[in-house]
Amino acid sequence: MLSYFVEKEIIPCVYDISYRPGEIPCIVISINKDWIDDNLKNKAIESIVNLLMYREYGFETFSFLDSEYFGFDNAIKKGKTKNGFVDYFVEIVPIRKSGENVCAYCKGTGYNKELEMKCSFCDGNKLEIIYDFKPILAISCSLQVLTMLFEDTEKNYNTDKNQLLTFKIDALRKFSISGSYGKEFCYWLNSFKDGRVFPSVIKAMKEVYTRMYKRNDYYGFDAYVNKDAWLIINCPGDACGINPEHYYSRENEGFRFSCHNIDGPAQQLMLLTGLAVLNEMARKEI
Repeated sequence: MLSYFVEKEIIPCVYDISYRPGEIPCIVISINKDWIDDNLKNKAIESIVNLLMYREYGFETFSFLDSEYFGFDNAIKKGKTKNGFVDYFVEIVPIRKSGENVCAYCKGTGYNKELEMKCSFCDGNKLEIIYDFKPILAISCSLQVLTMLFEDTEKNYNTDKNQLLTFKIDALRKFSISGSYGKEFCYWLNSFKDGRVFPSVIKAMKEVYTRMYKRNDYYGFDAYVNKDAWLIINCPGDACGINPEHYYSRENEGFRFSCHNIDGPAQQLMLLTGLAVLNEMARKEI
């Protein structure tokens, strides 16, 4: 519902997204405090919470908006209230980690004698590499619940900021990301020349990739806009990215975007990072 309204008209901001770089990169979701007050006792999502927690992923806890954390296993941390919006921090967590056992491929030497180079399986660290997706799954599932709540919004809130875009996360079936660009956001995209590349978006997505995988073998990153606000954001994978949902645009309206070939929550977060950077850029320039 909220995404539909954003496409058709300029509406007051329910939530905003931005990106904070650093040793621990972070997506910041700033939520209208009045919206939080209205949804403190909203239990309409209890069925999806139970499905994600018990049947699908086996999380231990779920915290709602009245806690210092939101979501599964303390995935999203509540911050301070500023100018009527409460910041929630989605800290990017490592997926690829060193285990306790020695690397089976180099026998703990950290070196590949045949190729005369450091072991590519352990990156020369001598220990086995393990992949732990549960914390990042908790983030994705928490964002699904939160964005479901956002989408049910029909009320207008008193704020001088407008909703520039929306996003929706699916962690249950396809690990998709979709949403809508508002009219103001599309006007802003159309202010650039056809084929404009966004280096800051690519840089941020690479930072998130490095944090998750502890690697810098970058490939497949792209972020550019063509005429008619035709925004493309890509990240590593099999032609993985987000793009407009239809091959046309309506005059004086926003439009929907969807994704292609997302395999898991890591790609969701990289693409959401790209949207967060662009939303922050547009917020400053509109």
